[in-house]
Amino acid sequence: MKHLPIAFGALALAACGGTPVLDDPSTLPPVEETKDWEDWGKEENIARRVEGVPLSGNAITARLVGTELTGCYPSGESFAERLTENGDVVEPGTGRLLAKYKVQNDYLCFQYPNQQPACYTVTDKGGTLYFYTAGGYRLVAASTCPIPPGTRGLD
Repeated sequence: MKHLPIAFGALALAACGGTPVLDDPSTLPPVEETKDWEDWGKEENIARRVEGVPLSGNAITARLVGTELTGCYPSGESFAERLTENGDVVEPGTGRLLAKYKVQNDYLCFQYPNQQPACYTVTDKGGTLYFYTAGGYRLVAASTCPIPPGTRGLD
């Protein structure tokens, strides 16, 4: 009894000639190269989720080290920090140490007291810097106040 479905399948295949029926290749539409997989790399995916152009580690260093960084968080709260050449993040004016930072693998990483280290993708759009969670998923700050509504990553 167990072999009945197999025998029936073999009989049905034999009755149909034993091979699948294929369309005549001359009647098929021309083969077109698809672009479905285009823009699926890391950089392209980040570019779709962020404002502006992601900065390289060297560009982050050149742009931020030794400068005062000011801006806003999505909540509207403002911030001001200076990134020193020795890896300190200090409060402008007072020089009070706020955190440590380093630029690593095209990310800007901070270590604030009593917090886990956090790294950010930094982008530039028309001179405004945007700071996203590593990989460009969620906007955490920008060098403009207020952050314009509709900015990518606020959702």
